[in-house]
Amino acid sequence: MMCGTNNKGFTLVELLVATAIFGLVVSGMYGVYLSTQRTTVNQGELVDVQQDLRVVSDFMNRDIKMAGALIPAGNTGVVAGSNATTLNLSTASSLYAYARISSDLEIPASPGASTDFVFSISVPASVDYFKATDTIRIVRPQSGAQPLDTDLTVSGVDRTGPTITVNNFSTSSAIQYKAGDIMARVAAGSSPDPSTITWSLNASADLQRSRDGGTAETVGGNISSLAFSYLLENGTEILAPAAADLDNIRAVKVTLTVDTARQLGRPNRQRSLSTITYLRN
Repeated sequence: MMCGTNNKGFTLVELLVATAIFGLVVSGMYGVYLSTQRTTVNQGELVDVQQDLRVVSDFMNRDIKMAGALIPAGNTGVVAGSNATTLNLSTASSLYAYARISSDLEIPASPGASTDFVFSISVPASVDYFKATDTIRIVRPQSGAQPLDTDLTVSGVDRTGPTITVNNFSTSSAIQYKAGDIMARVAAGSSPDPSTITWSLNASADLQRSRDGGTAETVGGNISSLAFSYLLENGTEILAPAAADLDNIRAVKVTLTVDTARQLGRPNRQRSLSTITYLRN
């Protein structure tokens, strides 16, 4: 009996065709994977940029809201030198460290610079913003004036009291501090009075904030543009307020534009954020 030959299997041509088809499928899948990966990375970068923009914007808006806080009458929250690219602000404390005095205290005439006086504080947590050797000013909130127009020095703090001990009262007459007066911490040295805050963009595309004329601190990078405009009480929007305009500024418009640092397979993109913030004071 004769047995037939079993020729089942693939020919070389069939194997080559199958390999080519498999390669096309894998290549297509890999292309889809790469495209998805690029999209994911690029979208993640854009989200990061948006979040950074929001954080920086919130920081600037806080400064604008506090402009003019607890400063003497006749001063303005937005000050001279502000224009379309630079924002100058004034406030009682560029460090945002405040403590409310809870009871009256009289400083006698000619007490001596090293004589300590203990002030009771309303809120224990506010004591944490102060430490020995800090420079402070004491402000009357109703007028922004200082009962003693000089820088004072913290010599001790006690959260359990709560109290803050202060010296350097160089006065030839008695000074009466009242409950409700505010201690405001300022930068050590010859700080301007009131304190100042400046926002600007340097040549390296860094957004910078400087306090009391000190060294500028970088707050954000890759900033392609920074623009300020000023809204007056009558609704007019201006770019460079004159001295006569400063007292009439009610809000500041800030526009930030940021370059994305990384975009795979496409040019870097930009994101902008504009906010209008009203001065509270």
